[in-house]
Order: sequence, then C-alpha cells, then structure tokens
Amino acid sequence: MTRESRTEKNQLFDAIIIGAGPAGLMAAIASHQPGRKICILEKMPLPALKLKISGKGRCNITNAAERRDFLSHFGPNSRFLKPAFANFFNTDLISFFESLGIRFKLERGGRWFPQSDDAHEIVRALFGHIRNLGITLQTHSAVADILPLPDGELQVTVSDSSRKTGVPETKILIGKRVVL
Repeated sequence: MTRESRTEKNQLFDAIIIGAGPAGLMAAIASHQPGRKICILEKMPLPALKLKISGKGRCNITNAAERRDFLSHFGPNSRFLKPAFANFFNTDLISFFESLGIRFKLERGGRWFPQSDDAHEIVRALFGHIRNLGITLQTHSAVADILPLPDGELQVTVSDSSRKTGVPETKILIGKRVVL
C-alpha cells in the first residue's frame, strides 16, 4: 500500500497522544505548533475523570516547594525528574493556568488550589485551550495495537466503542510520533 492510499484511507497525525489525563492533555498542548495535526485518544467516555475529583474535587494543582525540596521526596528516582522540572516546574504550571484565566490561592502545606475550589475549572480551561489550538480529542477510543511502519511512522489501531450499535469499530490512525 502506498503512502498516498494509506493516508487517504486512514487519518495521518503529526502526533498521537494516548490518554486524556493531565499528562496526556499537557503533552498535546506542549506538542502543538501551527500546522501540526495532533490527536488525543482516550478509552473512557469522558476525559480527565481523575483530575475532576483530585484534591477532593478542589484540584491541588501543585506544591509551592522549591525544586530541591520537591525532588527529595522521590529518593534516587528524582534524577529522572530533574530535566523535566528544569524546563517546567510548579511556578510555570501556575503561570500557564493563569494565562488561561484561572486564579489560585496558596494554602497550608504549600498546596496550590484554584480560588474557586473547583477542579472542573481546571478541566474546562484545559479543554478550552485544546479546542482553541485545534487538537482532536477522541473518547471511547481504546488503543489495541501500535506497529512501526517501514517509513518510520507508527500505525495505531483503535477500537472505537462510541457506536450506538454496541459493536466497536476498528480504526487505523497513522502518527509521525506517538506519546504514551
């Protein structure tokens, strides 16, 4: 099958993100560049379910600790986190959400919460931003397989259970990159 016929039949994305939890949503946002086609796949009927109930529904978004203190809680595994936290840490996360219109308050123990005490506000801000960026979000989409293709792209087989017939539909997506 040629690349042309493969991409006519199947959807081609620059990046396919598997999972619409906080990490997947932020990965999709971080992957965005004008002209890039990005897709988030979520097996559940609604994305970010755990985020909506985090912090007893208030969403303790991050901690105010300094990087060194924060990393000390991870023991020897903290080495793995250092590069990521050097590029994007707690103050960056607060600034990102403030740019989306959310205001925060700092509570005892150095915990940051939205002023509204409503985790749904965080979720709505993320989805609004994803929608504004033109990122595709597909729910009811369980990944069944990921196969490398000869040209370096990846074939992602998805079982879409959103059909009213109750019979899942199998779809093939092609991605230049896949983030798990």
